[in-house]
Amino acid sequence: VASKLRTFGVGQGDIVGGHMERTARLVATLLGIWRSGAAYLPLDPEAPSARLAQILEGAEARAVITEERLRGRLPPGSDPVLLADWGFPASFENTDSGDGRAGSPVPQSLAYVMYTSGSTGHPKGVEVSHLSVRNLLESVRHVIGFRPDDCLLAVSTYSFDISVLEFFLPLLCGGRIVLGSNEQVKHAPALLSLLSQTNPTVMQATPSMWRLLRDAGWQGHPQLRIISGGEELTPELASWLIRRCGAVFNGYGPTEATIYSSFHEVTGEPDGRIPIGRPLSNTSLLVLAGKQQLAPPGVPGELYIGGAGVALGYRGRPDLTRDRFLLNPLRRGGDRLYRTGDRVAWRKDGSLDFLGRVDNQVQVRGHRVEPGEVEAALEGIREVARAAVVAKDMGEGDLRLVAYVVFEPGSSLTGTDIRRALRALLPEYMMPGIIEPLGRMPLTSSGKVDRRALPDPLRRAPAKRDDFLPPETSQEVMLADVWQQLLRISKVGKTDNFFDLGGHSLLTMRVVAKIERLTGFRMDSRVMFFQNLEQIAATLPPPVAAGGMPGA
Repeated sequence: VASKLRTFGVGQGDIVGGHMERTARLVATLLGIWRSGAAYLPLDPEAPSARLAQILEGAEARAVITEERLRGRLPPGSDPVLLADWGFPASFENTDSGDGRAGSPVPQSLAYVMYTSGSTGHPKGVEVSHLSVRNLLESVRHVIGFRPDDCLLAVSTYSFDISVLEFFLPLLCGGRIVLGSNEQVKHAPALLSLLSQTNPTVMQATPSMWRLLRDAGWQGHPQLRIISGGEELTPELASWLIRRCGAVFNGYGPTEATIYSSFHEVTGEPDGRIPIGRPLSNTSLLVLAGKQQLAPPGVPGELYIGGAGVALGYRGRPDLTRDRFLLNPLRRGGDRLYRTGDRVAWRKDGSLDFLGRVDNQVQVRGHRVEPGEVEAALEGIREVARAAVVAKDMGEGDLRLVAYVVFEPGSSLTGTDIRRALRALLPEYMMPGIIEPLGRMPLTSSGKVDRRALPDPLRRAPAKRDDFLPPETSQEVMLADVWQQLLRISKVGKTDNFFDLGGHSLLTMRVVAKIERLTGFRMDSRVMFFQNLEQIAATLPPPVAAGGMPGA
């Protein structure tokens, strides 16, 4: 891989996009990019072409590595495109021409650029060095006790920064990776089967994923050490996990501080909020309140992170870098600090509690979402006059985006039309789960959206639909009931599609689990992407009656 890249003049400081499926070839390709001296740029093959174009333009990628069957998903102008069709040597001996060291990375050189949601309407790329990656891996290795005989099951999407830990921690320690395929990590039955077959000793996932595995019937494993990150770990879920697994670690950290900045091992039954823990090695956590004064225990403040994990900045955005990466005014914890925007407070035992945000940013299924980026995409739709996006807690850890939309006069757009337009612009985790039309947008005296005055969509009567066809068969009624419970909506019709109603891929796992409990039949969650309720229900057996026999 490195040799091929060098023939294209790729070297130190360059960016190379990786647009590949989740296979061993992907991990080997990333290592090859590093070997060439370049940094890698994750390009999710399932992301909309328009978003990939934004990322490639912002990163100024020198080349893109993809696979033949994925090449058509790349946006125009992605050249040069290299196809990952090379074979692998029989051993890990050096196969580079020359001395094999011409492009080897140095600690301060760029390792990867990870794009996250941006409040200005465009994603922003976080530049992370090899020094930061190495510090993260060594720190987590020590905290969780990763050994050469350990096996890590990798389930995180490649464009999510926690994948860096999954791909490279086992390799650093001489351990083993089981890399779940796209199909396996998206469908609960396949993921349960993979867990059973491989018996991993370490696995990392968001609380949303752990909750869905639980609901799908997973019973845990006494040898499994769990890392939970990306979202708040609730006491209820933590309690369930520690009773069934070997160890549970709650990790916290932003992409700008190289994935994780603190860890907390959950021991015993939680009696309240799960702390985000203490800093990792070579990491400082400063809680500042008032005029950037250190906050004492129990006093909330904003979290600033210093040390080896602090990223280099935002790719091509010196204005954003100056705003979030600051010179340390206290001269302790490193020369540079990253201002997180997270509200935290010290506990008396020296660990931190996470209390929320100081702005509108939210975490949706582990991914950071700036509502402003979703609002900009909505207002780019021709018949949308104004939009506001907020996060709504739907219960059981399901945080969903609600889009309030004011249409132009005479518009005939529906929520389905809007979702179809957004799918061409935004990744799935940024899609609004609820689209609420408004006659006018409530504003403050300064002309900004008054978010506190936005109506609760769950308390409003559903809009009347001329095309609504109520479910009829016992299977249709059963499936409609399940969708209504999970989506928190009051009406589901025969012609409705799960995703058009605001569903997402993780919720499909819960649908599958509920249907299996009701019928004993394990349906394929993929049908919910493109079939309506009537079509799916036609493939299901009748629900099991209370007496245990199939019935209506």
